[in-house]
Amino acid sequence: MRRVMAIGAVLLATGFAGLWALLGPSKPADIPREGGFLRELRKIAAEEGRLDYLVLGDSVALGKGSVKEAGYGYWVAEYLKGEGIDVHLDNRAVSGQTSDQLLRSLDNRDLLAKVRESDLISITIGGNDLLKELLLRGNPVDALMEFRHIQNRYLNNLRAILEKIRACNPRAPVLITSLYNPLGPEEPYFSVVRKRIIQWNQGMKEVARDYPATTVIDVDRRLLPDDRNWLADEIHPNDRGYQLMAEGLLEIIRGEMSGVVRR
Repeated sequence: MRRVMAIGAVLLATGFAGLWALLGPSKPADIPREGGFLRELRKIAAEEGRLDYLVLGDSVALGKGSVKEAGYGYWVAEYLKGEGIDVHLDNRAVSGQTSDQLLRSLDNRDLLAKVRESDLISITIGGNDLLKELLLRGNPVDALMEFRHIQNRYLNNLRAILEKIRACNPRAPVLITSLYNPLGPEEPYFSVVRKRIIQWNQGMKEVARDYPATTVIDVDRRLLPDDRNWLADEIHPNDRGYQLMAEGLLEIIRGEMSGVVRR
């Protein structure tokens, strides 16, 4: 797995070279106003008796690596409960899921019903798009030649995912976690990968701008590579890492964080 991550780093470093030119500089971020989403979530819970919180995505969304078997969604729910909000957490994440698979899963009537009923939605998706393509091809050179296609397909899938969610639920805040760098500073290509990940996350933000109450959470600002005591393995956060991710989501919910994209 370590070798896969190293090769993946090379792909990131090479493949993102043209993305910044394509996307251009970011637009000024829309900073959440006083109270963020918290006031509205509290109101919904009071009127409906509880708050329905749905988590979608891959193994990071699921909470793989947590001793407590609790991902960031658990910690977000615990905070809201501490605020006197009765929260029902439904984690529908699937380990290994790609953006293609998440998009297809939204054709399921049961899952769409959950999306429709939800008052808060968070998504972590995209990391497996790159890694699974690499493993499928087995040859890094082949994967490099198709990198732009992989990259564009992910952004198209993310847009389609948000289209489906907003078609049946136009009101619930959607919080999407950014990609983060699990490599340490001593790893080859670390510096350039860090820069490219910023560009990858910028692409996510450009997509998120087109949808109401949709925010990309910069968890890479919390999961710092200099002190990787937040990692359970080569990729997944541990309980500390998931708590750090939850803090990023909660800052948006409370309206305390700038530098995010929200409409």
